[in-house]
Amino acid sequence: MDWLAGLRRRHPVLVLRKPEKLATVRSRMLNPIKVGRYFVDLYEYSKDMSPTEIWNMDETNLNMEHRPVKVLASVGARSVPGRTGNTREGVTVLPCVNAAGEKIPPLLIVRGKTERSLRSFNTHEGPPGAKWTYQPKGWMIDSIGVEWFREIFLPNCGPK
Repeated sequence: MDWLAGLRRRHPVLVLRKPEKLATVRSRMLNPIKVGRYFVDLYEYSKDMSPTEIWNMDETNLNMEHRPVKVLASVGARSVPGRTGNTREGVTVLPCVNAAGEKIPPLLIVRGKTERSLRSFNTHEGPPGAKWTYQPKGWMIDSIGVEWFREIFLPNCGPK
């Protein structure tokens, strides 16, 4: 402990942090040889493709709700400014962009069990061409992925 205290005095920018968990499978796959092979294979597969043929889609979360955290205020104050806190409510967005920077309309997944869950969102003012759907946990599932691929990706990705 004395050694650590001396080190921290000499280097005040150092702090003790708890590292993130790393799954065993992930640690086995994240070695230089396997990662190197992946990029060699990726290059071989995509070297004859144009940037308009290489697409990336990733699931992201977009908070659509303002839920402020508690703040101190005077007793009897009627208007209390707040700051945004953490929220569990939101929309899962599936944006898709190709290597040339072209994008296709996103798929937005709302948390809900029926189509009524979409009513609380201003869907008609969303991104042009976007498809809105719902799922009990608000996550991507296989059937929604197939629907996205058939109804959004294939019609918009181009002839190749």
